[in-house]
Amino acid sequence: MWRRSCLTGLVVLASVGAVAVADCTRAVGIELQRYPVGTTGSLVYRHPLGERSVMWFGVGYNDADREDEGEFDDEQASGAGLSAGYRRYLESDRIGWSFGGRLDLWDLEVDWIDQLGTPGQTRGTTDTLVLQPTGVAAHGWGLGRSAWVVEVSVALGAEINTRTDGPDVGEGAILLGGVSLLKRF
Repeated sequence: MWRRSCLTGLVVLASVGAVAVADCTRAVGIELQRYPVGTTGSLVYRHPLGERSVMWFGVGYNDADREDEGEFDDEQASGAGLSAGYRRYLESDRIGWSFGGRLDLWDLEVDWIDQLGTPGQTRGTTDTLVLQPTGVAAHGWGLGRSAWVVEVSVALGAEINTRTDGPDVGEGAILLGGVSLLKRF
């Protein structure tokens, strides 16, 4: 009896899942984000969760020139990272306005100079793992009748150094502006 109930349940779930996937559109593409002291570039994948919701995954590179905005007189940071996020679109075709959040994790190497530092401690490197939670608002446009989509976004959040090997380096509030080019399939 329980086997038949489980089998029936699995068939119903599989049918609902097949319909949901058939009605949804995945997308892959590139994303560039600019913030006051740096730029990120990522390859992204957007996976549908329903008519208006998607999960967002990315792998990318972060390059920053913090100058004197960090803990030291000059901080140059770079490294790879991963991102995941959620977006809710106002329209069922996943074009137009969307709102959500994302979490980036950056493995950065920060080369710093401290001109006023202790003799012998004026230059160094800090390796840090940066957690970057942000809230995101975006707007997308379809390019004609093609499967291509352009999205612009703004994100507000924080950079949090979670693991640091070396002296403390800059962290704090962050504002990012971005553009994505996606191919839906």
